[in-house]
Amino acid sequence: MKNKDILYKKNHQVEPLWLEDYFKLFKNSILRANHNLKSDILTLFNLQKRKSSKIFPTIIVAKPEDSINIKNLIYEVYKGTYPNKRYEDEKELTHILTSENYKWLIFKLNDEIIGALGYKLNFKEKIGNPHGLILKEEYQGKFDMKNTVFACIIYMYCSCKNDVIRYFSEARTKHPKAQSIGNSIGFKPVAFFPNKDLIFNVPESSFLHVIYDQVAIKKFRTEEIPHIIPEIVDFYSYSNKRYGLGRPLINEDGIIINKNKEKWIMNNLNLTKTLENFGKIKFTITLKNSTSYFKFEYDEYNKNIENCRYDIEQLEELECFIKKLKILLQEIDIRYVEVFVSGYEPEHQKILIRNGFIPCGYVPSYFYNDRLGIFEDAVGFCWFKGKIEILKCAEENERFLKETNFFSRIEYMRELT
Repeated sequence: MKNKDILYKKNHQVEPLWLEDYFKLFKNSILRANHNLKSDILTLFNLQKRKSSKIFPTIIVAKPEDSINIKNLIYEVYKGTYPNKRYEDEKELTHILTSENYKWLIFKLNDEIIGALGYKLNFKEKIGNPHGLILKEEYQGKFDMKNTVFACIIYMYCSCKNDVIRYFSEARTKHPKAQSIGNSIGFKPVAFFPNKDLIFNVPESSFLHVIYDQVAIKKFRTEEIPHIIPEIVDFYSYSNKRYGLGRPLINEDGIIINKNKEKWIMNNLNLTKTLENFGKIKFTITLKNSTSYFKFEYDEYNKNIENCRYDIEQLEELECFIKKLKILLQEIDIRYVEVFVSGYEPEHQKILIRNGFIPCGYVPSYFYNDRLGIFEDAVGFCWFKGKIEILKCAEENERFLKETNFFSRIEYMRELT
C-alpha cells in the first residue's frame, strides 16, 4: 500500500487518514487490548508511550448494575439538562447496558467515578457512534482526556473490528478541547449543526465528526458519481480533499414543479404522530393512495427534529412534504430541523434550498443501501431559529467553517428567504 493512499496532506505535513492508520501508531496497545478484551478493566493496555503528568484513570466496562452511577454522573454534570433523556433514567440505562449494541466505559480514580463515555453500534450498517463523553467539573484540565478517550476508542475498535467500519460522533462547540481530542485521533468534521441542542437550557451547536476504515470509502462506497448543486460545492470540496471522492457532476438547472400536482398533493396529505418515551414524538406524512412518505422524530425537550427519512415517486411529493413540515414548524415549538438527502439527487437538494434550508455538510458513505449492501453519500441541510452563539472551535473545525463559507452562506440564504 502506497503512502499516498493512506495519508492526508495538510499544510505540507502528512498525517494519518484512515482508522487503521491511527491504530498502527499504537500497535502494542492494540495487541494488549485484543489480549484483554474479555476483561472488564481496561488498565492492562494503558498507552505505553503516554507522556503526560495528568491523571489517567482506571477504565471499566459498565455492567447493568452501574446504571445508577452513570445516571447520577450525567445528572451531576448536566444538572438535569442532558439532551438524551434516556440516559437520565436508571431503568432505561439498565436495559441499554444489557444490549450488545450499547456500551458505556466508566472512568474511575480510586473508588470515585469521575467520568464516562458511551457508544452505540449498528452491526448491520457497520456504524459506531461514540457519544456522551462526560467528566466531573473538578477534574477538567487535570485529566488526561486525550489518552483516556483513545484507550476507549482502541477498546471499541478491537471489540468490533471488521464489523464496524464507520464511526460518527458529534462534538459540542462549547468544548474546543473535546473537538481537538477527536481531531487528534482521526475524527474530523464534515458537517456543522447550528443551535441543534438545548444544554443548560441554552441553544448549543455541534460538529459531526467522522473516521472511516478505508474500505468504507474505497470498497463499499457506491461507484455512482455524486451529483450536486452549486450551493454544495464548498462542502463537497472539503470532504473530497480528505477522502478523494472524485470529481462530481454539478447541476445548475432550475426545477419545474407542476402546480396542479402540487395542489392535489397538498390536499391529500395525512399527518400522524406516535408518542414515544422520553419526550420523543414520531411523525409520518403520507399521501392518499400512495406508498410515498416523509418520517421524522421530534424531541420535546430539545425542541428539534432529526432522523428524517422519506421515499417519493415524484418530485412534487417531496416539495409538498417539506411544505407540510414547514406548516408544522409554525404550529409547535421547533427550534431546529436536520435533513439528510442523497448526494446523487440534485433536484432533492434544490427543493431543500428553495424551502429555506441551509446546507451544512457533505458526508461520504453516510447512507447504507440495504438492498445493495453499499454506502451512499449524503448532503446535510438544516433549518434553525435564533443567532448562533459565539463558537469555540479547534483548528480543524475552524478550517471547516472557513473553507465551506458557512456563515456567509447563512446570511445569504436568510436574505433570500
